[in-house]
Amino acid sequence: VGPDPSAGGGGIATVIGRLSSAQRAEGRSVAVVPTYAADRSLTFPGAMGALIRELRMPGAVAHVHASLGASRYRKSAVLHVARALRVPSVLHLHTGRLVEAYEASSLLGQWRIRRWLHRASRVVVVAEHWRDAVQRYTDRPVDVVYNPVYLRALPRVIPPKHFLFLGRLTADKGVGVLLEALAKLKQQGVFTVLVLAGTGERERFEVLAGTLGVSDRVVFTGWVDEARRDVLLAEATALVMPSV
Repeated sequence: VGPDPSAGGGGIATVIGRLSSAQRAEGRSVAVVPTYAADRSLTFPGAMGALIRELRMPGAVAHVHASLGASRYRKSAVLHVARALRVPSVLHLHTGRLVEAYEASSLLGQWRIRRWLHRASRVVVVAEHWRDAVQRYTDRPVDVVYNPVYLRALPRVIPPKHFLFLGRLTADKGVGVLLEALAKLKQQGVFTVLVLAGTGERERFEVLAGTLGVSDRVVFTGWVDEARRDVLLAEATALVMPSV
């Protein structure tokens, strides 16, 4: 349960698509119930109807992919339905900002976050240090499942053309830190180009690049599909992941 993987889009949808494909390859029956589509063609009430039909299938387990914000509220309803139907559920968290959100919340908000986690039978996170943090807020088992990556050889472009960032353009992804590092390289007389591939707070980082004097060394591509991503990777000196 989560964003529609057939519509392309961000990381959670990609993870859902790859995990479901791997499960089917092992002979398991998997139904993907999208609760969100980027073009807003999907309504949440309609998704809930499809969800209830699937949860009534024998041996059903709800694998619920969630982040914060609106995603949290949608998936809270999904977990509530699964529990009402006595179906086991897995809450798969795709955010590293849960601790930050918890500490910034009121006592009522903190209780709601703990209640959200408690509605699931198990909780999954994508990194070891996230597990240790989330476990403080729930007595449910918390497991680590790393994001799946397809490994295949890519042709290398010689000489390489740029450093590459792939992901959502936000402060917690370290985009600002990356731009500051680029500015330091410029001060040291090192010329390189940084490609930022993804959507998010683009205008904010365009302004920051201008303030740091590196606008001429930064390329914003917007969202890229897998074919374009592979070309950018082949052309890259390195893929940089400066998440903070």
